[in-house]
Amino acid sequence: MKKVLIASAIASALAAAPVSAQEAQNTVDYLKQDGYFKALIGFADLGLDDAALAVTGTYGKRLPQVHPNFRFEADLGLSLSDAESSYNDGFGNRVKTSASYFLLGGYGVYEHPLDNKLSVYGRGGLVYVSSDVEVKSAGLRRSGSDSSIELGIGAGGKYQYTPKTAFIVDLSKIDDYEAFSVGAQFEF
Repeated sequence: MKKVLIASAIASALAAAPVSAQEAQNTVDYLKQDGYFKALIGFADLGLDDAALAVTGTYGKRLPQVHPNFRFEADLGLSLSDAESSYNDGFGNRVKTSASYFLLGGYGVYEHPLDNKLSVYGRGGLVYVSSDVEVKSAGLRRSGSDSSIELGIGAGGKYQYTPKTAFIVDLSKIDDYEAFSVGAQFEF
């Protein structure tokens, strides 16, 4: 009896495998249809004297069933270098503060074409932000981190260079952070 149950379980798993592979392929095809990827690099103002160098990767999908100009975007971003500030504390000690961040966001985006090559867009959504801060002074070091879900808004422009490639300029604001980025968008 035990062997029959094991054989039945194996046969069921093998029979279901092609269905699972087909479902996976259907999901990939759906994500590629009307989908694109954006790669952006820029500067993030984290409230310190020097901005952080930041990079963002974005998966986007047009949603013509909602509106011809509406789409959804998912961002993954992080600081490549820390934002920094330093000052003298009045006792002869130099105090240096540095901060970095990581974010995951989901946005609704509305793009308005100005002509056949140029368009502008606005976006809004929710963003998970994790930030780390470190303060050094007189041989002492303190650090801390924080994470929260914030409202993210942004605006930008797009120049369609080829049917599959566009150049992007983006300004985004998330809580106390502001980022100015440039990059490219690639259609699937």
